[in-house]
Amino acid sequence: MGGPGTCRILVVDDLPENVELLEEYLEPLGYCVAKASNGADALRKAQEETPDVILLDVMMPGLDGYEVCRRLKAGAETAVIPVLILTALAAREDRVRAMEAGADDFLAKPFIGLELLTRVRSLLRIKKLHDQVEAYRQMAALAGMAGGMAHEMRNPLAITSCAAQILLKKGADPRLRRECAEKIHTAATRAAAIIENLLRFAPPSKGTVAGVGADR
Repeated sequence: MGGPGTCRILVVDDLPENVELLEEYLEPLGYCVAKASNGADALRKAQEETPDVILLDVMMPGLDGYEVCRRLKAGAETAVIPVLILTALAAREDRVRAMEAGADDFLAKPFIGLELLTRVRSLLRIKKLHDQVEAYRQMAALAGMAGGMAHEMRNPLAITSCAAQILLKKGADPRLRRECAEKIHTAATRAAAIIENLLRFAPPSKGTVAGVGADR
């Protein structure tokens, strides 16, 4: 995740004026704002657009913000997205419900713009750290896989080298030469299969085409 221009924030609120207010705070700073007007739409967009932070209202028709947050945190692909609950429900029990639902932060409406932006930046830093840790974990896994496959390559390469040396000797028995040629072919097929398996986990090369105001 880079600067604000590469950060996507999903705003979830059924009141258009609340969404517009949040856009007025976020877009001038370069954040890309996605919008959802209800809980079901929020869950769908969180899956499709993988935002870096979700600003979530509580009082909405259908699924309320608490239930949306619970479902986001239960999803394998959305659990790591930081959720900031924005609501006019400011009692202590409301904060407790938000935390129990898995929210990462809570801000009561009406809020101060600077406080909102500070909370958003803090959650973006958390998301960035998580993404970095996940990237390092994947790199370590790929390095271990590559090491294992390199070890597997040693056997077919050794067979190929020995068989080629016999073929290069003058006066080698024709039957032995044929056996060596067959061994080279078998070893080459095995090496090609190992390389193919390794390439399945490699990233595609360039050019490859991959198939707030108040609650009501």
